[in-house]
Amino acid sequence: MRELILIDTLARNNELSLADGETSYIKQVTSRFPSLEILDLVVLSPEIRAYALEESKRLAKEKPGKTKDSFDSYSRTKNLSSWTELSPINPSFSDSPESTNLAQGFIAGYYQLYDRDRPDLANVYSSDAVFSINTNVSTISGSSQSSTISHYVKFSRNLTRVKNRGKRYQTLAVGNRAICEKIKELPASSHNLADPSKLVFDVWSMTCKLGSPTEPPSTTPGSSVDTNCIMLVVHGMFTEIDSPNHVFSFDRTFILSEAPPSSVALANGWPCIIRRDLLTIRNHNPSTSFTLTLPPPSLQPPAAVSEDVASVHNNMVQQLCLATGLNAEWSAKCLSDTNWDYNKALQAFSIFKEQLPAQAFS
Repeated sequence: MRELILIDTLARNNELSLADGETSYIKQVTSRFPSLEILDLVVLSPEIRAYALEESKRLAKEKPGKTKDSFDSYSRTKNLSSWTELSPINPSFSDSPESTNLAQGFIAGYYQLYDRDRPDLANVYSSDAVFSINTNVSTISGSSQSSTISHYVKFSRNLTRVKNRGKRYQTLAVGNRAICEKIKELPASSHNLADPSKLVFDVWSMTCKLGSPTEPPSTTPGSSVDTNCIMLVVHGMFTEIDSPNHVFSFDRTFILSEAPPSSVALANGWPCIIRRDLLTIRNHNPSTSFTLTLPPPSLQPPAAVSEDVASVHNNMVQQLCLATGLNAEWSAKCLSDTNWDYNKALQAFSIFKEQLPAQAFS
């Protein structure tokens, strides 16, 4: 490498903030890249390049882990007492109540077919749909469950592991019929959608470059057009029906578009069809890893509720509005009836939503 520019990077700024940082920074970088001639738009002197060459030789002889490197100080890890210190757990995300309603209806309908009547899934995918499976065989720290994920590996198209182009092609299903046949090869499953703590989803609208869903897949360059789509990412768990003790976690990423007017999907009540589908299967990680933990409800009467608790309740109402499509009044009522337990409120909504009046969603 002849030239390197690290201007305004975290590593450079951290090093320059130290005493004698500029000299140390140049030495640290050039010793790692002794072939450099230009660093941050400045031509290196022959003396610096000679030093870098000798220093790189010296470092190459040392055993890893023996040197203390201030240049890498910005990347040092921090001991975490919980995962929420790294990133807080948030509820399902949606960019609109309409997206939420579509996602909830789609998830309920799709997994009913997936678990009970897989041949009918052919009606839900477009003729140019693409489906693949990624199997993550990593073990879960602290899990006592023995791994049984190996029988999914043969279906996996994990590009970090599958290097053979032929295998990559074979594990990619294109078209609704091929996808349906591929899914039918997977072990029969059961997804518990009645328990909201076992599933979360993120959904938002976007524009994708896709072909026409009413025509066979095209190989003509430039045949794709801008298409209004819904991105739906589902995270949850499932069990195998024939082996109930086999429990797995999964991520499912769908790209959905509007069902064509003359499609079988629309005739069967599906407002959208699947254009892209990626299923990631991994060893089971308990749902507590993605369950939102909320403060316990206040036992004080409403008149004495503190401002902090009122703020928490208000946030919960907003979250429930976003997740269910209920208006603020009915969201507050649902939470109040479940003693301000967010997960119980979601479960209650899932059970009774068909019985709610229209004004609950206005």
